[in-house]
Amino acid sequence: MMKAILRRTMAGLLAAGMLAVPAATEVQAVSWGNILRGAINVGSTHAAVDAMDRDQDGMLRETQARTGVYQNETYQQRAKKIMQHLQDTGIPQRQYVIYVNPSDDINAFCTLAGVVSVNKGLMDIMDDDCLAFVLAHEISHGEHRDSVNGITKKVALANAAGVALGNTSAAEALVANIALQYVNNEVFTMGQEKNADKLGFAILAASPYNVGGAAAAMQSLLEYNGDRGAQGIVRIIAPNTHPRSSDRVTVALDRLHEFSGGHVSVRGETVLVNGDVVITAAKAGRYSAAMRAQLAGGKLARLFRDNAVTSPFLKGRTVIMGTTPVYTAATVQEGQTIVTRLATALAPKAAKTPTERPAATTENVPADTGKTTAVDKTDDDIRDRVRAILRN
Repeated sequence: MMKAILRRTMAGLLAAGMLAVPAATEVQAVSWGNILRGAINVGSTHAAVDAMDRDQDGMLRETQARTGVYQNETYQQRAKKIMQHLQDTGIPQRQYVIYVNPSDDINAFCTLAGVVSVNKGLMDIMDDDCLAFVLAHEISHGEHRDSVNGITKKVALANAAGVALGNTSAAEALVANIALQYVNNEVFTMGQEKNADKLGFAILAASPYNVGGAAAAMQSLLEYNGDRGAQGIVRIIAPNTHPRSSDRVTVALDRLHEFSGGHVSVRGETVLVNGDVVITAAKAGRYSAAMRAQLAGGKLARLFRDNAVTSPFLKGRTVIMGTTPVYTAATVQEGQTIVTRLATALAPKAAKTPTERPAATTENVPADTGKTTAVDKTDDDIRDRVRAILRN
């Protein structure tokens, strides 16, 4: 039973690594010394993983053998086209190779040597703008060498677990398993995912794709899988390897707002320009209202960023600015309302001028009646007091 628990522990730690680890050495008791002895080969492990990271052809063959390749040229060419546009931004410093695997799961990954694979299932639910962000995110893992660092740490932890769990009880093994998973997933992965989102948005923004695709991709995952992210003790038992989807949507929209120079905001199903509501999106086809708002906001953000904002107009039911179709309304009347709102939001706001005193004219100067007024009396009193002070 002990060996079975150990095998499951190591399998979980190495699930993404595709590495074989030598059998662990058995010891009599758990101690930090045992754990350190189990991790002492981390240097040689890193060197081996680093060598694999330079062998793209070999890693591509191994990865394709493990996942399979989806035999559909349309899917393969679509993925390659998006990847090429992202590479052409000049931001990625490594060369990446991509293929589509036949899994219907909603996922994509970047492993060693810049090998990226996207599941057929993910391509089925995302358009090119959303998929471009997911692939930019995966490229970012490659740029940060997250696979090299992550696999090295997994192997070290697995070695440590193998040594440390040699003769412990099942209860101790379970605790160790939970602890190792907590350290591995919570400490090593969450920050990497956030950094990949950040660089991924920068790559997306430099590409021809809609920056609203970042928020829309996360919104799609949120609606498909629910809001990932366990809380409290559940985070130790079932650790989070990614930020919460809702948090990722919020951060992506903050970046969209900044990208637009502060002109465009998206709040739920609503798009605002310069603080004015211009679009209240509605669900259409596979796009939820929130996703449509995010994609429309992304188009407007790009127009502001490129100084390409022009007077909006309606063509059929589609609101257009320049050559960019911003949003397609349900009716012509709704489209015209959006055009009007956009025009109002883009119009220079009337500057508030300070209130000016009216100029002195014969119309607003009191006539001299020769009578003493209350103001005249007050002035006389003040003059008399000043004279009295000077005399003394």
